Amino acid sequence: MQDLREFVGAASGLPREEFLQRFPHPFLLLETALASGAAATAYDTIHDMRLEATERRPAPGSTAAPKPAAGGGADAGSPLPELIFAVHPGQGRPEGSRVTVGRAPENDVVLRVRTVSKVHANLVPLGRGSFAVTDVGSSNGTAVNGHRVPKGDTVPLADGDKISFGGEAEVTYKTPPGLHAYLPLLAKRLGAGTG
Repeated sequence: MQDLREFVGAASGLPREEFLQRFPHPFLLLETALASGAAATAYDTIHDMRLEATERRPAPGSTAAPKPAAGGGADAGSPLPELIFAVHPGQGRPEGSRVTVGRAPENDVVLRVRTVSKVHANLVPLGRGSFAVTDVGSSNGTAVNGHRVPKGDTVPLADGDKISFGGEAEVTYKTPPGLHAYLPLLAKRLGAGTG
């Protein structure tokens, strides 16, 4: 996959039906963890359909912290997503398999953030393109829209839900139609334009 700016630049000009055909899976938009005062986190590497997030420490003696992105519209003031990841099982696993999330490199979504457990949660397919999240016994918990997910419980996801893994790694769940509708705002905020 690619960074969000590149994705928006390439996808924002697509008609809805073509977008849905090319991108049939839900997406996770990964956001900065700075709103909670956590250490700066950069989600910066994707390879082999896996996303890695690595903590970035400020340079010695530096007091500067990344600033939230400026923007307009309904999401003004919210962290600006940095990367996008298709909710899809890793290579070699059949369609309809769970998507694993955690700090260990064996996960489908790898979040190298200190508060994310090695094996943190699963995104479980419910059929017809919808998913739920299940916390698999993580140390620091999983929350959906600020409500903690009890270990082993399955919480269905809806477009726009905020999922927090360990309190420092927050993603927004977007369905393909929801992401297509959101592209104009993302393009405006990112300055990617539509064409």
